[in-house]
Amino acid sequence: EVHCVDFNTGALIWSRDLNTVGPGGMFGNMRWGVFTILGNNVYWGTEDGNVVGVDIANYLVVLPGYPVALAQSTWISGATDGDQLFYAVRATAVEGDVVAIDAATGGINWQLSTSGGLQAVNVFTHANGYIGDEGFTGGVSYDVGVDVVYANSRAEADYPTDGLFYRINASNGTLFG
Repeated sequence: EVHCVDFNTGALIWSRDLNTVGPGGMFGNMRWGVFTILGNNVYWGTEDGNVVGVDIANYLVVLPGYPVALAQSTWISGATDGDQLFYAVRATAVEGDVVAIDAATGGINWQLSTSGGLQAVNVFTHANGYIGDEGFTGGVSYDVGVDVVYANSRAEADYPTDGLFYRINASNGTLFG
């Protein structure tokens, strides 16, 4: 369930059981939800790979351009620079990614896989020669002072050296050296 409560009074504004509408709920199953508030709107990612944006005053008003469908789950993810929403996407059958979404429109501004490139394949080779899927099962963070998004990946088959720490230009998705 998602509850919207008035911060000053504690009064319930609205409440919604996400599992009551359609398979997996209205927008998909949610686990370890991270909610991002921008102005009068709230955004969150689902386990089914949707990023949802709704009006805080009326949960049933889904914002234009939402939900945004991503390739995989957005586990424990969500950050903002005030204009963009940043989500890290886990890997299952396909590589994961870090994505920047225009909060106002729901459009994808950039994806790490296309703008700066996922790097685990270039760095890790497992002893048996298999290179695993790289994904993001942790959160992302945004540093307003330097306009940087940070994310840590996990290269699925490369234990104990699994994953890389990424420092990403929030404006265009390219990597810093």
